Amino acid sequence: MSFLRQVNPESKTCKHCLLRQPIINLKIKNFYMVFLIFHILFSSTSFSSLSFENISEQEINKLSHNSFVLKSKKVSGKVWPEIHVKAYLKAKPLEAVAIFAAYDLQKTYVPNLVGSEVVKQEPPNEAHVDYKMDLPWPLGYSYYIHGHKLTQPTKNSYQVRWFLVKSDAADEVKGVALFEPYKDGSLMSYKAFVDPKSFFAGVLKDLMVKDVNITIQAIIDAIEKYRAEPKNILPTYKQKILSALNGKKAY
Repeated sequence: MSFLRQVNPESKTCKHCLLRQPIINLKIKNFYMVFLIFHILFSSTSFSSLSFENISEQEINKLSHNSFVLKSKKVSGKVWPEIHVKAYLKAKPLEAVAIFAAYDLQKTYVPNLVGSEVVKQEPPNEAHVDYKMDLPWPLGYSYYIHGHKLTQPTKNSYQVRWFLVKSDAADEVKGVALFEPYKDGSLMSYKAFVDPKSFFAGVLKDLMVKDVNITIQAIIDAIEKYRAEPKNILPTYKQKILSALNGKKAY
């Protein structure tokens, strides 16, 4: 979805009118940040490899529970950088991926996301999710569908890749998240890139990197929250992961 066309169909406000209103422009700018950060984190296809040449082993070794290191890498000919993240999670790989890929829970911690519903699961390890996001006035709601593919590269590691099914917010979006054993928990290796359809892209580049830090922390906090709750829902979502990997629909 292109940014200036993401208006509520019932709205009478045109995109040219929006550009002449600085207060509304500020609201729209904030929307771009939230919406595109969500795309960066949850709307990816794939990379050929999970190489993190700009994050050193020394930086990884210094990580404490539920902390992360984030770096950006310039992409030739593009405005926004590629994002690399390494996070040390206080959760086993299966526990971490269970919450990360709990699509119906995403609306509880992703900023402004008010709906996330699995609408297709075919094959069982691939889920299409219908999302609804509340946008700043006067834009109303945004609706889009993302695909998610779950795999198990090794016995104790899990990987989630995403792809766009229905969206015109970006020209290109790609990424991958891998959860593998690390010390007494797990290491999340996350890599993503988005090429947005917006003339605001250059202005928002630094804000994008800053807000990605906030959103990554929200993901880590969500994994810890649902893992530690007294009435633990984690077993349900762990079983969904195992079922999908064993060829059974979980939704």
